[in-house]
Amino acid sequence: MRRATAAWAIVTALFFTSAATAATWTVDAALPDDTGCVNPTYACKTIGAAVGGSAPGDTINVLAGTYAENVVMGGGLTINGAQANVDACDRDGTGESIVTGAGDLFTLIGAGTIVNGFTFQGAARQIYTNGPIDDVQLLNNRHLGFTSSGMFLDTSGDDV
Repeated sequence: MRRATAAWAIVTALFFTSAATAATWTVDAALPDDTGCVNPTYACKTIGAAVGGSAPGDTINVLAGTYAENVVMGGGLTINGAQANVDACDRDGTGESIVTGAGDLFTLIGAGTIVNGFTFQGAARQIYTNGPIDDVQLLNNRHLGFTSSGMFLDTSGDDV
């Protein structure tokens, strides 16, 4: 009985420790630069800076604005645009988190990433996967003006 109680205590501690370490980052295109983007307490100007400082399990909330970026991200992140959980077909283009640029805008190289509520505009490939994509969720995103693929899922995965 003592072993079962000790094992349950360890499992419970691990669960609550990992849940407590998840952080929420904010990205705001209106900021002058990424100087203050050193931890989740301060907002970042770029999505790439927030991704670079984040860890699996973190959430990145990207405020409305235009972001000219090419972002490479590992797995386990949730990245919410300003229109997260709003059906892409019902949006009129206002209040959007717009990602634009050339090449691949978002490159996903790990499993368990969620990308929700963005407008991707221009570029060759807007969302590109290169690595395990198990449990990747691409939700409520608009894809406009791409020259190759709005989404290019280069690898297979489970529960995509």
